Amino acid sequence: MPKRFATPIQLPGDPTGALEAATKQYVDGRPVPTHQHSAGDITTGTLDPARLPRVLPVLQSFSVASGGTHTTDASLGSYVDLTVNGGNAIIALPTNGVNRQTLEYVIYAASATSVIFSSDILLTTGLSTRTFSVPAQKYGFFSLKYSTLRSNLQVWAMVAGTVTS
Repeated sequence: MPKRFATPIQLPGDPTGALEAATKQYVDGRPVPTHQHSAGDITTGTLDPARLPRVLPVLQSFSVASGGTHTTDASLGSYVDLTVNGGNAIIALPTNGVNRQTLEYVIYAASATSVIFSSDILLTTGLSTRTFSVPAQKYGFFSLKYSTLRSNLQVWAMVAGTVTS
């Protein structure tokens, strides 16, 4: 149970040390800091790319006709909402990836569809196919991960794929 003082506390004056008590009146009377940083404060020199934010998770929405090919520009965002209007749809190798970026695809099949991922996209352990059948009016969920393994070797790999039934 909280305890209360029987008499008001009297402070001898404004605080002069870091851990001294201060009244509400003293704190409320302090000036509000007005300094703001400009872009120049943080853009001089070089920045470690690992400290920079990943590509913003912006939703990209597209539609692909039967037999069409879709190429994702990864610099536009990490979530792809794709509607396939029947037949086959080919997902080509994405462009403009950022190291460690993940693209999340939600693919809706207006009618029965085969979604085929480009042979340029690697398959990770546990995935044995790059062709997925998505029944009419169902969804396929797929994840691609981008890695820069060496300065000249950049790959997209499929890390997950599932279809609703």
